[in-house]
Amino acid sequence: MPITRRAFLGGMTAAAGAAVAPTFWAEPIRVRPAHRAPGPVLRVQNAEPSSEAQQADEDRRAAWLLLACMDAGERARVADRLEGAIASEQARRSPLLFDLGGERLEDVLREESQRVLPAWTAARSLSATRWLVPGTSVGVLAQPGALARAGDVRGSDEGPEPRDPWKARVRFAAWPVTRAVRLSSPDRESTERLAASLRVRACEPASTVGLVVGGALGLPGVEVERWREIGRAADRAELSAALSSLSVGLAAGPPEHLLPAWLLLEPEDLWVVPRMAALARSDAFREEVRAYG
Repeated sequence: MPITRRAFLGGMTAAAGAAVAPTFWAEPIRVRPAHRAPGPVLRVQNAEPSSEAQQADEDRRAAWLLLACMDAGERARVADRLEGAIASEQARRSPLLFDLGGERLEDVLREESQRVLPAWTAARSLSATRWLVPGTSVGVLAQPGALARAGDVRGSDEGPEPRDPWKARVRFAAWPVTRAVRLSSPDRESTERLAASLRVRACEPASTVGLVVGGALGLPGVEVERWREIGRAADRAELSAALSSLSVGLAAGPPEHLLPAWLLLEPEDLWVVPRMAALARSDAFREEVRAYG
């Protein structure tokens, strides 16, 4: 089940009344020219959990970001299989039709959810408005690096985690920001090739790559309607809470903006987010990105 912002640091606690920590830089490992704009910064502040409306907006953006960042062939394969299962489900329910050979929608959703879960978890966390540090009333907010203030602390790109326990917890809570890798190519065509290579690799069960953001993210109108219909059909099935939020987000249609406001990418940039299960294997994640990128 995708982890929520309230469960990012399960078992870790911090004093709820602790003073709010200073803003600090959260630029991940990067391979890009030095003249590019700085990466996002993290700021901590007192915060309440997201409202139901805010959570629905975040899930909607995450659902369509997930689709936009999938390998096109994999996305088509999943859509074909889901539509086949939906058609079989409708045939079984119709008194005028008879179907014995089709797959059950619930079975297909269960199987495909296991394949898409790492990417869905990454997309859902990346799309969050903020991340809460469990055991406290402190939230972590990401903002564009251009808004950084004098006195902010810059974190190293490839250095070890900060020695300050509080800073380390904040960085871990915001892992789609701090554990990601920014890659840059000399031109858009190279960026698309790089994105395609990493997205194919991300389909492999052994991959450490969760989500590859950047490049051409828009979906054709016909494909948008196709996935909205799939979302509506899936929403009528009995799903887990995590899958239900995915189907509802798809049925609602794509939002105006896919990327969170803090993620400012050049056309030649990619933002590669690891799988949550791979956070303890950061070296393996870096090596995989370098190998397939």
